[in-house]
Amino acid sequence: VYHSYAALTTELEAYAAAFGASQNTNPDLCRLVSLGKSVEDRDIWALKITDKPDKEEFEPEFRYIATMHCDEPVGTEMCLYFIDMLLTEYGSDSRITNLVDGTEIWIVPLMNPDGLEAVTRFNHDGIDLNRDFPTWPEEIIGSKFDGLPLNDAGRAIETRKIMQWSADHSFVLSANYHTGALIVNYPFDDGDKGSGVEAPSPDDALLQELSLRYSTPNSPLYNNPVPDSPGGIINGSLWYEITGGMQDWNYRYLSCNDVTIELSPTKIPIEDQLPGCWDDNRESMLAYAEASHIGVQGIVKDRTTGGPLYARGEVIGN
Repeated sequence: VYHSYAALTTELEAYAAAFGASQNTNPDLCRLVSLGKSVEDRDIWALKITDKPDKEEFEPEFRYIATMHCDEPVGTEMCLYFIDMLLTEYGSDSRITNLVDGTEIWIVPLMNPDGLEAVTRFNHDGIDLNRDFPTWPEEIIGSKFDGLPLNDAGRAIETRKIMQWSADHSFVLSANYHTGALIVNYPFDDGDKGSGVEAPSPDDALLQELSLRYSTPNSPLYNNPVPDSPGGIINGSLWYEITGGMQDWNYRYLSCNDVTIELSPTKIPIEDQLPGCWDDNRESMLAYAEASHIGVQGIVKDRTTGGPLYARGEVIGN
């Protein structure tokens, strides 16, 4: 079934109680935190899953965010399936155990709780949250690593909370879920080239590879006959241009690779289709999360103090 906000809250609290307390027989794997309140004072929940949830470890940070448009609620349900799989199959499935042991996984199953109650695309104030992030080149002129401000003032409260939380972390890979199509859309959504014109990022080859890691195990998605989208993936601007989208902001400001995943041509499929949707997306969700481990890893420290430093890595020719 589709979860209401209250039912979602109850289920997340149950997972946090069952897998987040040392006195339980289950392993201690998760922490439930509120990123802040919505306009109508509902919590924006985030569940952290890893083998040492209270310790900062040398491991990549990864996240899924769902349902910023609340007439597109399938992502919430996929996130709940994913949470259940990670927690209940930890220790018995070596692949899942390795992923949880080596990754700091964050899941925000519902970014727009007020919208879910109203079954609307927008938040309570009528704001489209996926058009509310800082835009390029007017507002994004560099990254947080350049010391530039967050620029979150005046935005929807839900947008601000996600921005603040994101900037407090070092996510290397992310995806956000929508419905209304069946495709994986990668940056740039807005390259100042106009809608229907490809706007590749400097990491276009990488973002295509990451997108294919999601689409390839998902047969309906991979084989969906959308123009200009071999393998079920497409550049955002080539598909259609938007400004103020979350994935471009994550990439440009936070150096976090992010894609937008459209799970179903129907915005709200009937409930008995949800298990089949999970069957299609289970392997994709795992494979995409595992991709947070590809590439170069390391720690840059201050020689005198041993403390960690921000550092910029550049690839010659890219």
